[in-house]
Amino acid sequence: MAKLGEQLVTEAPRRKLVHKLASARLEPRSYKPNRQLLPDEIRKLLARYEEGASIAELAREFGIHSQTVDAHLKQQGVESRSLLKMTPEQVEQAVKLYADGWSTSDLAKEFDVAALTIRMTLIRAERGEVEGVGTRRGTRRVGRRIGSQSIDLPGEI
Repeated sequence: MAKLGEQLVTEAPRRKLVHKLASARLEPRSYKPNRQLLPDEIRKLLARYEEGASIAELAREFGIHSQTVDAHLKQQGVESRSLLKMTPEQVEQAVKLYADGWSTSDLAKEFDVAALTIRMTLIRAERGEVEGVGTRRGTRRVGRRIGSQSIDLPGEI
């Protein structure tokens, strides 16, 4: 019985190895080396970025990784655009409209951004990262007790 057990112990890893080798020969790995951009392509990449194309768009267009696009831009001394979707003027206007009673959904439609973008912009404003007012609370407040702490949650309007 011990010999049978020893044989099974040594046979199983051998079978796995044989299977791996066989499958490796049948299914070669797809390896894609980094694509080198020609100087003319780098100039086109820079021009498209200056026109307003995003890094993701450029990566797809040139068939390279987004980090490679970013590296080319940095090598050429191009300053990256902000990831913020709204200009400071738009943020200021959105804060004023929100204070006037506009909903985040209405603001999102007005500025052609997601409602979450508006919400996060207003939260940054509340924190002082952006001048303006913060988010509104619902008019009805619902209290909830969690453990020994009592917290207020905004209620439905």
